[in-house]
Amino acid sequence: MESSSEVFSLLHSIGVHSYINTASFMVLVYDYMLCALLEIKFIWAASWTLPKLLYLLTRYIPFFTFGTLLYFDHNPSSDDACRQSDKFAAWSINISMCTAGLIFVIRTWAVWNRDRKVGLLLSVLTISDGISGFIVLNIWAKDLKAPSVPIKWKIYQCFNVTESHLTSVSFGLILPLYAVSLLLLLVRAYMHLKDGTSESKFICLVHIQGIIYYIYLFCFSLLNMVFNLVLPPIYLNLLSKMQQVVSSTLACRMLLELRASSPDQAANAFESSLSRLDFMQTVEPDGVEAY
Repeated sequence: MESSSEVFSLLHSIGVHSYINTASFMVLVYDYMLCALLEIKFIWAASWTLPKLLYLLTRYIPFFTFGTLLYFDHNPSSDDACRQSDKFAAWSINISMCTAGLIFVIRTWAVWNRDRKVGLLLSVLTISDGISGFIVLNIWAKDLKAPSVPIKWKIYQCFNVTESHLTSVSFGLILPLYAVSLLLLLVRAYMHLKDGTSESKFICLVHIQGIIYYIYLFCFSLLNMVFNLVLPPIYLNLLSKMQQVVSSTLACRMLLELRASSPDQAANAFESSLSRLDFMQTVEPDGVEAY
């Protein structure tokens, strides 16, 4: 990268990445502030269980992601340290999206009253997506490198590029899980509408909220995949941190809103047994479990 135009393009891409990452972080902080009281009441007051652990991982891993990125953006020490920070950010994004995905999957399974066939289908999709995602991420991370620029254009900020478009594959791999989960919710909503149980406010919340959230997640993953395919290498993963924030906030909001919709329940809102992964102990009149 020798010409001034190429350097200016690089500087522009760094600025765009910084703006979007800053906006993503502010959305994360703003949502946390809005939900803090609900979290204290319904999460921290609950006993330690697997669902509570999933919630806390989903909620707080993004803060570690942005903390690492902000530190190295303002204190770049070496190209290797910058690469390690980007690798850590990529791994943390993948992990938090997996935990958020587990929350949504468990919720969808609970809508189907923990049907074995539905559980098996969702388990296969979740496991295959998680394993393939980490494999793709490991291959992608090996190609990271700092852009070569003349000394007079020395960039005092962590920024790595790669020619690989493998991250588009990673975002594409999660699309089937979102699509199948959305379809399952639509089918279940139709069944409740047909038998008249859709009049329950709780059932309406479960289905409407779930359908809207899955549409958001599917569209965002699709957008990320398309951007990584068509944009130049210096703009790869432009929305990856934003997707982590969207997945985290939607998953956590889903749990908090469902819990808040049944304020008469005991403080211990979660089950600890792996054989009962429902998030709430309420059973609605139509047999759909609250979670």
